[in-house]
Amino acid sequence: MTWLKAFLLLPIFWPVLLFALLPKLGAAATPRYVLAQLLSWWATAIGWGLLIYPCWKQLWKADATSTNTVVTDRTTVDRWTWDWLNPVWGNPEDGVSGAYAVIRDATGKEVPGGYMPFRDPRWRAYCWSALRNSSDGLKYILEWPTGPLVVLTILGRQVRFGWLPMPQIKGSPRVPVLG
Repeated sequence: MTWLKAFLLLPIFWPVLLFALLPKLGAAATPRYVLAQLLSWWATAIGWGLLIYPCWKQLWKADATSTNTVVTDRTTVDRWTWDWLNPVWGNPEDGVSGAYAVIRDATGKEVPGGYMPFRDPRWRAYCWSALRNSSDGLKYILEWPTGPLVVLTILGRQVRFGWLPMPQIKGSPRVPVLG
């Protein structure tokens, strides 16, 4: 099966796969995980529309202090100037505009210039915050220090769902993942 065919079938198989594998998380984790995924999906859909205006008006600012409290290897990232957006649609790891994002190539080497460096900053910010990292800040709200993680190999690819430890973040939180 080609990757294109697999990608086109994902909307059909992910929900089936998810509900087939939920029992592997255990009875205590399953409701919490389903709630985390539903909140993330709703926040993502809301963000597609909500973030158009702040991206168009470039309502972000570079911040060397408060935004960088969670990441151990950064000095500056940017955040929304509308503070109420940051808890859900902010990105304390790489910033909201994509300009400070750490992007790596297939070999793991860092690509200079952040995300989409030669694009209009408004479009780059929308692609970064609404499409690529939608509702990124929400994962810290949904953190669960003892949450389980299930790792499977499907079609030769590793699939992880549950709560993934993030050692690059201060305190190494376990945040909900699906993918």
